[in-house]
Amino acid sequence: MPQANYLLVSQNDALGQVLGHALNARWANLSTAQNSDEAFRYLERDQVEAIFVDARDVSECKPLRSRWRGPIVLLFNGDTKSAALRGYQIGADLALAIPCDSRELVARVRALTRRIALQPS
Repeated sequence: MPQANYLLVSQNDALGQVLGHALNARWANLSTAQNSDEAFRYLERDQVEAIFVDARDVSECKPLRSRWRGPIVLLFNGDTKSAALRGYQIGADLALAIPCDSRELVARVRALTRRIALQPS
């Protein structure tokens, strides 16, 4: 199976390490952007299957959703569930608590990617 490409929008380097480990380097390539502007520059040159957004940067969901139709996955700690709920209101497709079981993360992201790919443009 070819590697999938994902983008993480976060100012938290530790989250990138946790997510990268969960996705497993054999299964996915994970790139990072500090904000939605950097994310758009990345998307101009590369394709990604989904964008992950740190719940602490939940406000980045709205500009991302306005210009990108793919899956947006909001990542939150147990204490920031209100940010996850807000994320759904402004464009996130899925919210996941981190840390989580890596198999569940992979299964949910793959299912979301398949479902969105089947939707008509």
